[in-house]
Amino acid sequence: MDTELLALWPAAIAFVGIVVGALLNYMFQKSQKRTELSISEKQRTYSSFLECLGDYGIHSRDDSGAATLIEKRAKLTAAKAKVCVYGSHQVLKQLGEFDHRGSNLTDPATQIVFINLIDAMRADAGLSSNKVDIDRVLLGGSAYGKKS
Repeated sequence: MDTELLALWPAAIAFVGIVVGALLNYMFQKSQKRTELSISEKQRTYSSFLECLGDYGIHSRDDSGAATLIEKRAKLTAAKAKVCVYGSHQVLKQLGEFDHRGSNLTDPATQIVFINLIDAMRADAGLSSNKVDIDRVLLGGSAYGKKS
């Protein structure tokens, strides 16, 4: 009986190895999926915020009427709230600074804060940083004084 029991050990060890491997694979894939969903949600959140910010900025300069401005402001506020839920500490810090300065993109110091906000959003969503190019695309290079 001892030899029969000894003969089963390699099979039992192989079975346990397969079960442990399958469990580890499941946990890794679940963690990876959660990370991908989190990054995707952050990207949607940041994109929505920037879209609402631009929309509000454009409509605040024309004669859209008070009702339209209230609607745009409500959407912007909802987008900011979502950033507060999904955003990193650095994103929230930059958003707070941008709001504190009045969100006025004609002010050079606020332009730099805005570029830093976009850059923090990109970093939080797993994208690369390039403040000079962001500045050139969004503000024509005025924040860093490098118009081209």
